[in-house]
Order: sequence, then C-alpha cells, then structure tokens
Amino acid sequence: MNISIPRTEEKSLTYVPSELPPCFSKKKLEPCIVLGPPENQIPISDILSQRLIELIWIVCRALFNHSCTVPDWSGWVSKTARDVREVVKSEVGYMAPILHPITDYATVQQCLVTSMAATAKMNQEYTFVTMDLAAAKIAYDIQWNNAVKFSKLIIHLGAFHIMCSYMGAIGTMMVGSGFEEILIESGMCASGSIVKVISGKHYNRAMRVHQHMIDALERMLLDVFIESLSAVDISSETTIFEKLVQISKVALAPSHSDVENSKECKDFIDEFEVFKNKVRTGLLGKTAQFWLSYCDSVWILMRFQKAVKENNLALYIHSLRQMCPMLFSADHLFYARYLPLYYTQLKNIPQSHPGAQQLMENNGLSVARSTVPCSRNSIDITIEQTINRSAKTPGGVIGFSRNVSAYYRWCLTRHKRATYVDATFDRAFDLSSAENDAHKTTRKSEMTKNNAEVNNIIASFGQFINPFRMDSHQQNFLFSLSSGKPATEEVCDDLWGRP
Repeated sequence: MNISIPRTEEKSLTYVPSELPPCFSKKKLEPCIVLGPPENQIPISDILSQRLIELIWIVCRALFNHSCTVPDWSGWVSKTARDVREVVKSEVGYMAPILHPITDYATVQQCLVTSMAATAKMNQEYTFVTMDLAAAKIAYDIQWNNAVKFSKLIIHLGAFHIMCSYMGAIGTMMVGSGFEEILIESGMCASGSIVKVISGKHYNRAMRVHQHMIDALERMLLDVFIESLSAVDISSETTIFEKLVQISKVALAPSHSDVENSKECKDFIDEFEVFKNKVRTGLLGKTAQFWLSYCDSVWILMRFQKAVKENNLALYIHSLRQMCPMLFSADHLFYARYLPLYYTQLKNIPQSHPGAQQLMENNGLSVARSTVPCSRNSIDITIEQTINRSAKTPGGVIGFSRNVSAYYRWCLTRHKRATYVDATFDRAFDLSSAENDAHKTTRKSEMTKNNAEVNNIIASFGQFINPFRMDSHQQNFLFSLSSGKPATEEVCDDLWGRP
C-alpha cells in the first residue's frame, strides 16, 4: 500500500507540543502521615562510632600529616569505607522530555504518571521521584489530592538542593563574623565570588571552603587542647599513638577497630571530645563558642554528604533532622516547612510503605557514576551533570534558545544526544589508567595542595584574631575577627538567648 505524503516547500520541522491532561488540585491540603515508633532510626552506638571516625580524621590531619598522607574529608570517607562490596556503576537513562513548564500542575502530574509507568515496567512496587523543592511542592499537592492513585509514589527532595540551602543558612550565620575576610586573605576565595560561596550557590567551591575551614578550626582547637595536656608528648614517633600514626600513613577501615581497642588513643580522643563540650558551654569565651557552633553546623553538612556518598539511609535521615533548626533560624521558609515533612515521611517509611526502605538502602538514594568506593552522587546533581549539562555546552541550545521551533527540534533528540555523550565518556574512561578505583583527593598532589590551603587559613586567623586564644577579659564578648569590634547584646541574645 502506497502512502501519499503531500509535498510542501517547508525546509524545517515545526514541532507542535501535545496537550497534557489537565490537573486541578486543591492547595493547602494537609498530608496524611502514618506515624511509626518514636525511637531514632540510627542506633546511639552508630552515632558514637561516626563521631569517633570524625575525630580520628581531625587528629590524623592535625598531628600526623607531616608527609601529607591524610586526604581531605571526601577522600577519607572513600578510603575508610566499611562496606567492601564491589562498586557497580549505576545506569543513567533518559526519558523523552515533556515540553511544558515545570511550574504547571499538569506537567508535574505527567512526570509522576510517566515515572510510575516506568516503574511498573521494571516490576518494582514503589516509585521514587526526586525533585527540587519548587517542583516537589506541586508534586506533594497532587499526591495529597489523589492519595489512592499515588499511594505507591515516594517524593524525595533533592539532596544537592538541600545542601545548597543549608550552606546558605550557614553563610547567613557567619556574615559579619570575619569569615569572608579570612577566606579572601587565605586565597581560598576571590572577592568576586565570595557572595556566591556564602549563599551556597557555588556548590563545589562552597563545600571545599567549609571543609577546609572546619579542618583549620579543629586544628587550632586541638593545639589549645594539647597545651592543656602538658604531661603528654605528642609526636609522630610516640608509642601510645602508634595506631593513629598507622592510620595516617594508610587510612583503612579495619584500622579504626585498632584505635577503638587502643586504650591510649581512645582516652585521648575522648578527652578531646570532653574538652570541646566545655568550649561549647563557654570555657574559652563567647567567640570560641560561636566558631565551634559553626564547626558543629558544618559537621552536620559533612555527615549528610557522607550519607549520600555511602547511600546510608539511617545517617541520611538522622542528618536531615539535624539540619532543620538551622534552616528555621536562617528564614529559609520553604525548606523549613517541607524538610521536617520529608524527614517524618522517611522516618516512618517502614509503616507507610512496607518494603520501600529496603529499596532505598539498595542504592535508592544516590547514583554511582564511578567505581570509586563511597563516591556516589545525589540524584539531582546527577541530573545537573548529565542531561542538563549537555544543554548548556557546545551542541546544546546555545545560540538558538529563543527560536521556539529550533528549540523544540533539539528537545526531540535531547535525551538521545545525552546518551551518546555519556557512552563516549565511558569509552574514554575505560581506555584511561587504572586509577578509577581511587578517589582523586587521595593523590599525593591533591593531598599536598589541600594541606597547604588549610595552613593558609590558619595563617590568616593569625593575621586577625584566633577565636580560641582570647584573653580572659575578652571572653565575655563576641568579637568580629576582622574588625575586632564586639557584637551587640541583641546579637548575642539571638545566638544563645538571655541568661
């Protein structure tokens, strides 16, 4: 049978987007949450073990890193991974785009329906959809208005966007404290990009800044602690710290149990933690108390990042809970409203969605884009680094984004183009050297560079004020490290409340 196709003089394709089924949802509808037992999701022993790993990293970086053998936090997490199973790369696929604004309810509804259809083809009971908060708010409204239809759907807030918002909240707390001046003086951040770093808009740079800053502050505090232990000799050859020296040379997960079994090392780390608790209550003054509270806030961020890298659901939920107060205090209103909801849903997932917890624990929270242990990425940053990145690089929509027909034609093949680009990169990486099983920050050059950057930050504190070495008559005031001026009583009351 011959099909006659009428000829036209048109030399280009004019794409007409299809109409989506309408979506009408009542706003401000309250969710129905199935509450589970009140106990924590993560055992206390696991929390203590996690804290011990953090303190071991600090002590090793500060005292036994003369040869620059201890990597930064990301490399440490990778090398000290307790899960020794072989890492299997995740398969990243692309669906056909929905060419409608994501702010429309009909678009979000179509995303949910399409995701559920794909899950059904995979014979998986539950559908996980990860969105940024702007789209997730609409998705929540749709789900709450159609509870039966979307009963097997679990909406996740993107971890990447959560961390960006949380870093912005930390930046709000640190404005005016001298934080920006120290970063500029140390060369960690240029004056033109400091605003983006403080607000959390530059994710990689902001994460690097906070990790190096907490490393420097912990080293400065550890120096003060060691001075109070005049009877203890701290050196790389000290016998009682032999286990810590061993970890510093080769950071491996089994070595942590050696430290736990070493009474001398365990007692030293426990005493350091006791000393920090005293500083939190005002032992070294309000300025030290403030900067240690910054360290505590960054540690929450780093634990959350570790939970994503390890796909550790229990630590992920625990860290979400600890993030909530900072987002409230910094007036990040939407995350302050929806993050507690998201935490509550995950905490009670065994009761509301039996079997979904196992799916999330089996690589359901993050994506493995390499074979490096504990180097997984959050789902939303994977989207930014793959299909969204292909739209903003050569071969994307640069140059014709305002031509509607050309833009639609590009969107028709966008997911296929991204697949070809990923296949090309995979082919290129397979031909590279055998360093794909090690984190890049464990390279000697990277460890040397990171250690030098931390030392520069410590030297910059020396140019201003060391918050942990204040004179006794200055300890009752909260000082700005750059200007040397004390904060007003209103600021102190806002941080710690009235006595």
